[in-house]
Amino acid sequence: FANTSTGEIELANSTAGTYTITKTTLGSWSYSSNKTVTIFNGSDASFAYPTNTICMLGGNQTPVITEVGGTFTAEPATGLVFASATTGEIDVTNSTAGTYAVRYIVGSGCADTLITNITLTSTPVAIFNYAQTSFCLNAQNAAPIFAAGANAGVFTAENGLSINSNTGVINVTNSTPGTYTVANNIAENGACEAADHTFTVTINELPTVSLELVRDTVCTGAGAFLLAGGSPVGGTYNGTGIGLNIFNPAAFSLGETIEVTYQYTNTATGCSNSAVDFIVIDGCLSIEEQEFANVTVYPNPTNGILKIENIQTDATFTMISLTGQVVSEGELFINSNTIDVSTVQNGIYMLQIKQGSNIQNVRVVKQ
Repeated sequence: FANTSTGEIELANSTAGTYTITKTTLGSWSYSSNKTVTIFNGSDASFAYPTNTICMLGGNQTPVITEVGGTFTAEPATGLVFASATTGEIDVTNSTAGTYAVRYIVGSGCADTLITNITLTSTPVAIFNYAQTSFCLNAQNAAPIFAAGANAGVFTAENGLSINSNTGVINVTNSTPGTYTVANNIAENGACEAADHTFTVTINELPTVSLELVRDTVCTGAGAFLLAGGSPVGGTYNGTGIGLNIFNPAAFSLGETIEVTYQYTNTATGCSNSAVDFIVIDGCLSIEEQEFANVTVYPNPTNGILKIENIQTDATFTMISLTGQVVSEGELFINSNTIDVSTVQNGIYMLQIKQGSNIQNVRVVKQ
């Protein structure tokens, strides 16, 4: 049961069979009533012809059926003639060339239906391609695109590519990253020659992305600051209160938790992935933070050495680029301090100085 109070049955996790269900009322007087419920296994309408492109000169074709006892039909209703609507055998001689949607339905209470396109022709063509030559591992299924007059035969590929042999549809998410040669083969049949064509596709893995925010607790009323902590560097930060990778605490109230998403795209493959971390708005802003106004950072702009003065207590610093990359970090002490940025590329950076639970942000220009 999904819920024993309402009687809701969780069918997906139940076993087929017949059950007697008893409902009992609670209280001083107890009453019961019974009902019988039968759960059936669903039918399976899977079937496959030797090839989806059938030679008009090669004799009748009969599919392999997973569960017998159903009925075959075709659309359009005229043109394709079944020698047997029960077995699906196609009477090729009395059928008309063309493409038909062959439907097989089996079962009664839990019926299943499968539809496959079948082409009857005396000149088979197997040429096809896919909309792209490469797919990211989280892409939707990819279906083949056939050239004029071409149709599906039997599709094959190396192990690792999840592909439907009848339709050529690739289940990208169930495939293993790699490069594969997909072949569409229409076998020789009677007077019809064989036809085949191949197409190469690559399944690209998603980049490994992580996010551990450098600053995940923010005082109420704190100033906006540049986010950092995403890996690999070069991605973007998204979420409420975030713009151009800058987070604005003023948009939130004490006690709120804000979800931050870091998205990174591998420029070589075009594949993206993301990771999530959270920022908590804390009530730490107090008179303490006013002391940070006395911290002095100079010269700014600088060409090599930054001097930090008026540190109130031992502290740490983190220097972050506009892309979110940490380019320098270390400790600061109560006495005067210097930070050597001579090896840092020229540009604009955010210098975060942390004393206790409080952080001051200083915009620094390296030139």
